[in-house]
Amino acid sequence: MNEQINPVAPVQPLPTAPITNSAPVTPTVKYAGFFARYLAGFIDSVITSMVLKIVTTPFIEPYPSKTESLSFSAFSLAATFLYFILMTHYKGTTLGKMVIGASVKSDDMQKLPVGRVVLRETVGKIASTITLMVGYIMAAFTEKKQALHDKIAHSIVVLDDPNKNKKWTTVVGAILFIITVGWFVVSGSALLMLILASGVVAF
Repeated sequence: MNEQINPVAPVQPLPTAPITNSAPVTPTVKYAGFFARYLAGFIDSVITSMVLKIVTTPFIEPYPSKTESLSFSAFSLAATFLYFILMTHYKGTTLGKMVIGASVKSDDMQKLPVGRVVLRETVGKIASTITLMVGYIMAAFTEKKQALHDKIAHSIVVLDDPNKNKKWTTVVGAILFIITVGWFVVSGSALLMLILASGVVAF
């Protein structure tokens, strides 16, 4: 008796997911430039100076003694350091940097740890200042727009929205910087040098 053999249907291959060569998307990073940061520093300096003036005026005599003047200077310096440390730690920015739309990050784009915030805002900025401001001017020439205190603390200042046009911050910052330096050169006033320093100390 002959057995009838049924033909076997061909086996269909299992569907496979398409292979793609897409790499992880790297977020765009745009560093805040020197003049924009100068503008932010200028704004922060004006704000801190006004607040300190309001707070301390009731306690300052019309003709303070040398001790009182030194105490006021020490208090003002400590309060300024505290402002930048607290704002940078809790907000990642300052009021001036909010205006230009910038934040302080670690150089791997993470939140800057509190220890490095303190290092940046104290030792780092003192180092940037005692180098006759060269530490601040470095931000105009380094690859990641880092000042000396950024290098010390491994920090960067980046724009929050790299696609947003913020050229006005550079223009205004450049005008402020040129006016301040020009005024200092013409007058040779030590007071104007302090104004220049106040603009960059908030970098």
